[in-house]
Amino acid sequence: MHLRHILRSIAAGLALAATTWAQSGVLDQSSPVPGAGQWANFNVSGASYVWQQQVRANATGELERLALHVTGPVASRVYVRLRAGAGWSSAAPFFATTLVKSASGGQWVDIDTRAAHFAVTPGATFVIELVGDGSGGGVAGSYTPSTQGAPQYSEPLFLGGSTCYAGCRWRIGFRMYVAAGDVTEFCFGAACPCGNDAANAGCRNSTGLGAKLSRASGTTSVAQDDLVLAATQLPHDVNATLFIGNLQSRTPFYDGVRCVGGTTQRFGVFKTSANGTAQVVALIANSNGAISAGSTWFAQLWYRDFGGPCAHGSNLTNALQLVF
Repeated sequence: MHLRHILRSIAAGLALAATTWAQSGVLDQSSPVPGAGQWANFNVSGASYVWQQQVRANATGELERLALHVTGPVASRVYVRLRAGAGWSSAAPFFATTLVKSASGGQWVDIDTRAAHFAVTPGATFVIELVGDGSGGGVAGSYTPSTQGAPQYSEPLFLGGSTCYAGCRWRIGFRMYVAAGDVTEFCFGAACPCGNDAANAGCRNSTGLGAKLSRASGTTSVAQDDLVLAATQLPHDVNATLFIGNLQSRTPFYDGVRCVGGTTQRFGVFKTSANGTAQVVALIANSNGAISAGSTWFAQLWYRDFGGPCAHGSNLTNALQLVF
């Protein structure tokens, strides 16, 4: 699918090719750029229209970077502005830059947004605004016909006003990353297996709430080994285990969503308390040497829940990124 629209240019930003800074942070979410059949190319060139792709955060932290799949000829430009609030947003932009395409074919280009110091929490919205200058730049995304189900990203796309664009089946493709502190919460209960979504925690369990994993106290110092992780809003007196992995993922898993992958390790099996809480201590000592200074791991608690809403017998908390 190809869209031909003329877009109004904006004031100059900073020219940006593919960035080379040390990239980190939690992949909060993405709007895919699929293969043939649902791929769309948005021609971002001209001087008439403005696109706004709404984004709804899932993590707590600071917006670190975005990535867009830029198309068009080498040296073409795409102006990008970010505005707070839901689309259509007329708020003053908190960030502006210019993407300059530096390679032939499609090219993922990272946008370093750290200078904006824009904090997000689960449910917070902002828009990615795209305009052009006649140089032929484009941005890839997706189109999903109504016969093929829901759009590939849940939040709407707007063109020049508050009406969802062209039947609301189109989406700009992007990736969004939240800056990694020493402990960053992510993977909250969105798009859960049976509609058991829960804000600011894992997917809803038999308590009617989602289980929450967070830092209770301590630091991520390997030498100190004093970090205490606490889980709350769990079913009482059930088996649970903390597991860590060196990669992020996002996959439906029993009644919850698993966001820890790669090389994984479990920290034994224990019982939750009578009031539905649990604590995990001495992570470094019990990691069999896996956790070292400078390493980054992702942690999540998996627990039994035989009365859960999806009837799969277990569930998970939200996840943590731990930078030691």
